[in-house]
Amino acid sequence: MSVVFGVDEQFLLDCIKNSDEYKAEMIMIENEIGEITGSDGGSAGSIGNCVRILDAFLGILNRRDRDLFLSRYLHKKTCKEIASIFMMTEGGVRTKLARIRKKLRNFTDEAGDRYDT
Repeated sequence: MSVVFGVDEQFLLDCIKNSDEYKAEMIMIENEIGEITGSDGGSAGSIGNCVRILDAFLGILNRRDRDLFLSRYLHKKTCKEIASIFMMTEGGVRTKLARIRKKLRNFTDEAGDRYDT
């Protein structure tokens, strides 16, 4: 277990995850994804479809877009953190993510029955 400035790393992580700012960011991420996937959760079959569609979608994105998307929705980084990593403005990150989500919506609409189980 690692110690940062004399404080247990897990304790620091727990404090961050319990902060209102962190919780608000997670809600924002869930809402952004909910725009595309809907909020019903889905059955195991529909989850499998989502995985296949998402895998195919990530495969067609260029590396930068894929890394931006994964930074936000897999690694749950804030737009500020992503902006710093990719040397962009926060507004630029939000715009780019909105465009990627739109591409994903279009991709899922076009994918249609191809990925049904």
